[in-house]
Amino acid sequence: MLISRLQTTYYQSDKSGLTKAHSKFKSLISSVTQSRFGKAHPPLSIGILVQGQHDSTWQSDTIRRLRSAAIRAGHKVQIIKSDKCQALYSTTSQPKLYYDENLLKLDAVIPLFVNFAEYPSNNHAANILKAMENTGVVSLNTSNNYLTCLDKFQTTMVLHQNKVPFISSGLANTPEGVRQITARMRLKDTVIKILSSGQGKGVFRGQAIEKTNAILHQISTRFQSLISPLIQSNPLEKGVLIQPTVTESLGTDYRYNVLDGKVVGAYVRSAVKKEEFRASISLGGSLKRIYNYPKGHQKIAENAAKACRMGFVGVDIIETENGPAILELNPAGAVNAVFESDKPTLSDRIIQYLEQKVVHQAKARMKNTTHQ
Repeated sequence: MLISRLQTTYYQSDKSGLTKAHSKFKSLISSVTQSRFGKAHPPLSIGILVQGQHDSTWQSDTIRRLRSAAIRAGHKVQIIKSDKCQALYSTTSQPKLYYDENLLKLDAVIPLFVNFAEYPSNNHAANILKAMENTGVVSLNTSNNYLTCLDKFQTTMVLHQNKVPFISSGLANTPEGVRQITARMRLKDTVIKILSSGQGKGVFRGQAIEKTNAILHQISTRFQSLISPLIQSNPLEKGVLIQPTVTESLGTDYRYNVLDGKVVGAYVRSAVKKEEFRASISLGGSLKRIYNYPKGHQKIAENAAKACRMGFVGVDIIETENGPAILELNPAGAVNAVFESDKPTLSDRIIQYLEQKVVHQAKARMKNTTHQ
């Protein structure tokens, strides 16, 4: 792997050979940065980390496009299913990662696991991602920031701390708590969300307290039935997010893809049915590419990504009576077909950004090594 080769270059050099080693290091680094103009040599070993079952259409398409972009750039790509990964920590050796029977060696990883409500095994994926970083693997988004964005309430707190507009939100983990927070927020029409749900799943609308009670029962039963019998857990116990229904833009929102702090593409999403309040594409919604962004949207999207320290993220914005506000952040943002006509494509730009991050962190490590 490139990173290990760079480290070996320095570790095996004495003081007299340090200048020569530094020259070799610069040569290896520059070869990676050439991939935007041609194929990189030596190639990076890139893993795409997914949950055990990645059967959703958007995720399969995103994986395919990112994989193709990495191969076009000359890199080696491996789809890593988290449930086949193991980590070994010992006091007598360096940490090791395994994939099935084989030692796992990567330069970089793109995490794409989502939706803890339906895939509790993603807690394992989160630990594997952290272990990867601990062994020197560079992640497109760091594990802590990625996991923050997977939790809707943690994201809300970060946005609040950084004064980024968002939809008012309450947190509760019991039916009585939900009723109390709904009363405090003076809501007659609510949206209830499981904290780590995705793709529109785990999002419910309760137009009356009776409907809210039914929703909470559905959360406790339906999602619990999807959890492995080995894990006794009720999604409601972890808390749900309570928000007002924004009736002025019901069934419509905007998705902004932010890469390295800048919006690189956007589209508007619309629910397929008039009565549907969720605009998620995975639920049958439609999307339309937009080039002229509504007032204030770009700044808010970029500020949200900056606040959450995300290298690449999908930022969902909704129009309210007080102006645009963040609906949520998607750390595993879909690389949709609407961006594949761009030159370079969105997936190409993501791989280029990852290359730059690998180079930057490799330089930092080598600099630290020389000062030790």
